[in-house]
Amino acid sequence: VQYTDVPASETYGTTKDASTTGLAGLVSYSFGNGFSFGSRAEYIKDSGSKDGSPNLLYGAGSSAYSLTLTPTYQYKDYFARAEYSLVKAASTTAGDAFGPNGTKTYENRFLVELGVLF
Repeated sequence: VQYTDVPASETYGTTKDASTTGLAGLVSYSFGNGFSFGSRAEYIKDSGSKDGSPNLLYGAGSSAYSLTLTPTYQYKDYFARAEYSLVKAASTTAGDAFGPNGTKTYENRFLVELGVLF
């Protein structure tokens, strides 16, 4: 659970307060032999309005959710992890969302991570 509060600030050009509320859940399962699989779901909402609130997400008053899948393999102190996430935003402001022009409302994210535990 997450909550943030951002007061209005003349210094930053905002005339109204805004806040975010969010929720996330994580599930992980170990198959044994070094293999595990994790998944995560997240949601966040910006309470702001487009008439003077700070932009806390993808435009004042926007919201977003993400779904993430993370398979992992670990051998002794070494690990390899892949990650895929789908992020979907709603009530966005043009220029503040995804893509080269900031107008896309979704994004696919991929990650590969190799590491050593110490």
